[in-house]
Amino acid sequence: MALPAGSLDRQITKRIAIAVVIITFIALLGCGVFLHGAWIFQGGELNTLQRSLLKDYALASGIVLFASLLCCVPLGWLGARILLRPLRDFRESVESAHRSTGDKRIELADTQDDIAAIGIVLNQLFERVESLNAQAHTLTEASAREIKESLADMQQTIERLRPAASANREAAMAIGDLGAAMGRLQRMIDGVIFLAKADSGTLLVNLKPTDLSALVDELVRDAANLAAEHGVHVVAAKSTGGVQVVDESLLRQLFLNLLSNALAVSPRESTITVECFAGNGRWQLVMTDEGPGLPVDQHYRVFEPFVRHVHSDVSPAPAGAGLGLTLCERIATLHGGTIRARNHSSGRGLRVTVAVPIQS
Repeated sequence: MALPAGSLDRQITKRIAIAVVIITFIALLGCGVFLHGAWIFQGGELNTLQRSLLKDYALASGIVLFASLLCCVPLGWLGARILLRPLRDFRESVESAHRSTGDKRIELADTQDDIAAIGIVLNQLFERVESLNAQAHTLTEASAREIKESLADMQQTIERLRPAASANREAAMAIGDLGAAMGRLQRMIDGVIFLAKADSGTLLVNLKPTDLSALVDELVRDAANLAAEHGVHVVAAKSTGGVQVVDESLLRQLFLNLLSNALAVSPRESTITVECFAGNGRWQLVMTDEGPGLPVDQHYRVFEPFVRHVHSDVSPAPAGAGLGLTLCERIATLHGGTIRARNHSSGRGLRVTVAVPIQS
């Protein structure tokens, strides 16, 4: 976790302030002893002239000491800023490497101090983590492909069994259920392969100018026909996205995943609203349903892999793997954008917003 900006500066300044208070207290105590403890310096009482002269000396010394101590705080803060500047630059470099999706390396100055040594260790750690991640992605993708091929063979076997099982109703139903389960596994494996490619940087993204208004209108028409089977309406409240540089196939997949997620929680005779518009340097795709929405703590978790939120007041839908919104998040990221989920202001329904910077 990153340290709060300027936290070390504040800690050093705080310690300097405490030191100022302690030194001031000691100085005032010393002045008091100096003025009223004449017996320390002489065996007898001071005369009036001597006491007046000592008071003037003590007052002048106190003013000089107090002014010096006051100057210590800003000078100490300034000194802390100057001394800690290399550490702040190092922290910014580490945070930049942490946010980077490419080469996670810390730029180091040509020095041999402790900060450079820490940077070398962190670079070695980043290289090790990247190597392990690459191995994990390769293993995941290879395993998923093997599983997919095995599922394809099993699917072919199921298709060959269908004619033989058609005479037996129970056998035909079992074959149908098995085929549906195989289909869900196939979709899950496809999602895992997609995520592995996206995270490893091997996924090819075909960006080209696309008329979003026409594309969204087409997708909404197709979605309306699909949703009609569930008794749900799909409408385009706004479709003014214009021509944007996107991967059309990935955008179609994102839209279908959002629609599938919305349909799963939408009651009959409800409406799913789609909006697409551009402004302030980005274009946005917004889909709003009239379902139960999500608890606040789930607004970010729903984009994590294999996370599914079960609504108690919604009739059970076909079980999914919990990858649909995760795929949407990766597709938005591949376009340099973001995705977020928020409950509708009316208190019911979920509003999912995809925001992508406009590319010139």
